[in-house]
Amino acid sequence: MKKIIALAISLTFAATGTLFADAKAGEKLYKSKGCSSCHHPTKDQLAQGMGPSYQMVSAAYKKGAGKAGIMKFLNGEGEPIVAPEKASIMKGQVRNTKKWTDEQRGDIADFILTH
Repeated sequence: MKKIIALAISLTFAATGTLFADAKAGEKLYKSKGCSSCHHPTKDQLAQGMGPSYQMVSAAYKKGAGKAGIMKFLNGEGEPIVAPEKASIMKGQVRNTKKWTDEQRGDIADFILTH
């Protein structure tokens, strides 16, 4: 029984480490790909004609489609669920994120979901 518990704890730490590794890669993308030009991690900038905070995006996707929903949106396949009336602002960027790899879209989704 102790071995099973130890294995479960080890797997939990391994999975958590992977999650943080992906979120760290996503944070690098956030900074290098210009996402920070319109999206702040915690401050809503919709009133200024910019994007919602990652905190807002995270809260919305955690209630529904989760990581897969963010990835789908970034691949040009999903409907916006945060401020859809402002989604046209993001269309040009989605043309770019569609060119990203699934791993990159997953990494940025992981980063967003940490907020």
